[in-house]
Amino acid sequence: MRRDNSPATRDTFDWNEETFFARVKDLDVPGILDGVRAVVDWARNLGCEVAWSKGPRIGQALVKSNGQTLLALDTDGHMWISFKQIGALHPFKDLAERQAIVDSLASFGAIDAEQASANSQPLVRAQLIADAKLRSFVLGVMTVVVKRIEAAAESTEQERPVDF
Repeated sequence: MRRDNSPATRDTFDWNEETFFARVKDLDVPGILDGVRAVVDWARNLGCEVAWSKGPRIGQALVKSNGQTLLALDTDGHMWISFKQIGALHPFKDLAERQAIVDSLASFGAIDAEQASANSQPLVRAQLIADAKLRSFVLGVMTVVVKRIEAAAESTEQERPVDF
């Protein structure tokens, strides 16, 4: 149920943490608020940036590493994993590296294997985010992704020549 002054009734809206979580709280999915908060906390604990979208109807929390969006949470309680943007980062420029992540997530039922590919943005449904065991698995896989991206960035920094 939307209130007259809710973000969805305006032409544009700058979402922030408070308005985002207020909207998620209104969802009729048991455990979703705690699940979405757990994902945002996970991202911050890993040192990822969490940015808030602009838009009139659906807000997004964008989890970024090295300037690329790794995943997005929306105010409908869904999480989208951005393999296309992950593919812009070393070591995941190789399609096989991204496909291994897709296959791992699909094997556990976290994403739909028929819908997902290493160049897509597969959906992790709200019910899965609310389920602590499935959420933990997805975040475990994504932790490996973030750590590998960070390690690759650090090794690239060390290889750069020093300007005098």
